[in-house]
Amino acid sequence: MKLRKRNRVTVLAILFTFFFGCVAYAGPGGFTYTGNLNNARVQHTATLLNTGTVLVAGGQYVVGRAWATTATSELYNPTTGNFTTTGSLQIGRYLHTATLLNSGNVLVIGGRNGSNVDSATAEIYNPAAGAFAATGSMHTPRISHRNVAQQRDGADRGRLLQLLRW
Repeated sequence: MKLRKRNRVTVLAILFTFFFGCVAYAGPGGFTYTGNLNNARVQHTATLLNTGTVLVAGGQYVVGRAWATTATSELYNPTTGNFTTTGSLQIGRYLHTATLLNSGNVLVIGGRNGSNVDSATAEIYNPAAGAFAATGSMHTPRISHRNVAQQRDGADRGRLLQLLRW
């Protein structure tokens, strides 16, 4: 299947973002260069917060010919196009999930740590404090899974649906 010229540009912009740490913002007119991450990374999460900023957390980066795992996090402000550092994860992780909760906090679960061991640990990011704090763990380690926060009242409020990858 041949890609049209416009699609090739989009694919190149996405690859450029992963390998060089700069971001192409997809607006109504297409992709526009917007700025650089402070730390280039892959296999990270990006979560839209209630403030309109985006939390970019964890992932991996290249050191020489090897991959390293990072615990660093950044906030992207789409109004200014700038990235600023924020609190770091308790442990470096990649292939994890980050889910916005009803409270406005972000739940970070699972992934693989810097020793390439699958993790069952979880952390909560508090945007007001700009910090992560450890919270309860899952029974089983997970990587590349998906989470959906339930938006219900009553007994189901605050529950999380986890979609597993086997």
